[in-house]
Amino acid sequence: MDLQKSVSIIGRACRLPGCDSFDEFRDAVLVGRDLTEEIPSNRWLLDGVKLMYPNFKAGFVESIDLFDNKYFNINTEEALAMDPSQRVLLELTVEALDSAGLSLSSVALARTAVFVAQSDSSEYAEMIDEPSRYHTAGTHAALTAGR
Repeated sequence: MDLQKSVSIIGRACRLPGCDSFDEFRDAVLVGRDLTEEIPSNRWLLDGVKLMYPNFKAGFVESIDLFDNKYFNINTEEALAMDPSQRVLLELTVEALDSAGLSLSSVALARTAVFVAQSDSSEYAEMIDEPSRYHTAGTHAALTAGR
């Protein structure tokens, strides 16, 4: 193994509560901004929970429902079966490449590695009442990098 070869991280992207980009996140950290907020009523899943925890705050990632499945060549049924974190990871991969000045087609032809990570979010899989034929691929984090 040649340890003299260098590796460069040339692109990055993130989507976090209150921040749609790495630069927004960096700026929030630098000024110590609180990225949590009161939970909006449309985010509560159970009636009465807000009464039990009136001052509860949480961090929310916005616009996770605005996935352009056609861009990723994913049909509508499959996109609807995907865990939102999978959809966001696909979007962020494109954003990271864009921040590096690369396109999907240029990366496909180059000696380039793209590393992505996703934590398990099995809660989403458990919320599905009637799984579709895309349920397994759409809800398991281990399969996301292959998309």
